[in-house]
Amino acid sequence: MRNPRRREAAAVPFLLATGIAALLSGCTASTANGRAPAPTARSGRTEAAATGAVRVAVSGLPDGVAAAIELHDSAGSSRFVPSSVILRGLLPGRYALEASRIRASGVTFVPQPATQVLDVVAGAEPLATVRYQAASNPAPRDTVAAPVLFRPREMVVLGQHFRYRVFFPRGYAPSSKWPVVLFIHGAGERGVNNTSQLDVGLGPYLRSNAATFPAIVVFPQLPAVPGTAAGSALLDSLVKTALHQTLAEVNADSTRIYVTGISAGAVRSYDVVYQLPDLFAASVPIAGRLCASCILGSAVKTADEADTVVAVRLRSLPIWIFHGARDTSVPPADDRRLLRAFRASGLAVRYTEYADLGHESWDRTYANPALWAWLFAQHR
Repeated sequence: MRNPRRREAAAVPFLLATGIAALLSGCTASTANGRAPAPTARSGRTEAAATGAVRVAVSGLPDGVAAAIELHDSAGSSRFVPSSVILRGLLPGRYALEASRIRASGVTFVPQPATQVLDVVAGAEPLATVRYQAASNPAPRDTVAAPVLFRPREMVVLGQHFRYRVFFPRGYAPSSKWPVVLFIHGAGERGVNNTSQLDVGLGPYLRSNAATFPAIVVFPQLPAVPGTAAGSALLDSLVKTALHQTLAEVNADSTRIYVTGISAGAVRSYDVVYQLPDLFAASVPIAGRLCASCILGSAVKTADEADTVVAVRLRSLPIWIFHGARDTSVPPADDRRLLRAFRASGLAVRYTEYADLGHESWDRTYANPALWAWLFAQHR
């Protein structure tokens, strides 16, 4: 299920060295010299007892050039940090500091690191350093921060650190319940840079429609792993952990949780809904197929048997399948056979096959308003 637009990333060790450094929120007003004003004696005592601070040190930029650093809190709020500063009065919790490249006098300055995460503790003042370096060549993907539209998050699975992204809709507020969409990328976006999963599929659509998209979207990134049962189990755990952490973080509408995937991600979406049949309100697999051995192992002998077993388990789940008739990477024959099994079981399935498209059928699918109207109308 390789995405023809991108080369599949090389296999990487499961142990990912995620840079956890420092973060902040609720910054106080700063003076011209970049130092936060001292609190009054009374507020200082209260603040010291209940809040923390973060010292941000920025270096490597020419004089007079402001940094491009965003501070995000767990509620989706963001603040601009242009230079070295001490951020005081931070409520305890998790924050993210995300730095972007700067272009000044014809030179591109790349931040190291691009993202940092920290649990702020009352009374503490850790140091977060952002060092910019002039780049003579385009920066490697791992050093380029994704747009702040997609908030960086991290998780620990089997004792190892992994990263993912979460899209917050315009006007997000925890006082309202929000639908949640899980997006699973294709094989070409595998890696550990926490940006590639935004480049193909739903990510580009959200960049163009961020102002109106009405849901939270979870973007796990899956590393390239051996095609073994253990490797597949790890990928399933990463997808489910990113989703469950997001559901714990936001005020989610538990009746409106959806999953969509492209290519290899569509294949994995069948695994996820099979394992969690009572969680999702609907599923949208695009250019994928059902992998019987991935889901059922040696429990069944034929593809028809696997289709029937899965169809019976998912018979109450609304599904809309999309495929290109000219797809040579993942031919539509498997989806056509699966469709017959789904309909025979009484499953509420819809199927769209594009006569003029090959494998990359997701752009047209996500651009179709009818898809989103149907999806967000589904409730569990």
